[in-house]
Amino acid sequence: MKTMHIINKDTGNFKVLEYSIVVNQKNIHTFLAHYSIIYIASGTLHLTKKRSKRVIKEGELCLISPGIYTKSEFTHNHKHVVFILLFNRQTAQLLLELPKVYNDLNNLSNLKPRQNPDIYIIPPNKIYKSFFNSTRLYHKMKNDIKKEMIPIKFAELIYLLLDSPHKQAILSFLSDAAIHKEKEEPKINA
Repeated sequence: MKTMHIINKDTGNFKVLEYSIVVNQKNIHTFLAHYSIIYIASGTLHLTKKRSKRVIKEGELCLISPGIYTKSEFTHNHKHVVFILLFNRQTAQLLLELPKVYNDLNNLSNLKPRQNPDIYIIPPNKIYKSFFNSTRLYHKMKNDIKKEMIPIKFAELIYLLLDSPHKQAILSFLSDAAIHKEKEEPKINA
């Protein structure tokens, strides 16, 4: 598993995970303690919360609230590649302050809660595939430019979602994350 921890100014809020499972490895089980945006580049991801189960397929993008268990699986003897962008309440608040996000949120007179507050699946789209392919290039870089570019790419993804039919869902998701309180909010560790 490759992990990259990105520091934006003085806060360690951005984290991108990319992992591959080769055929002879066991599946990876993970508990998501943070709000997450997940993209499945190949394989599938099984999500479980209590008795509810969902399967995220290759090419799908997913907005996930904390408290979900994941199990990744490879398909057709391919590697399994998943991008997970994790963020805490502070990061969500910073994202809501981005000019377009702030304007869109203010222009939306009645922000409706998401129908399923835990999981929102966005169907495959060439734009998201291209976005994550370019993010993967920055992820593989050895120099410090990736520390500057990943937060920019993360903001770019939010802007892409705002210019899609999923605008309502991303604004609601960010709003939920911005007001999410826990007894002690866990730190995002790499």
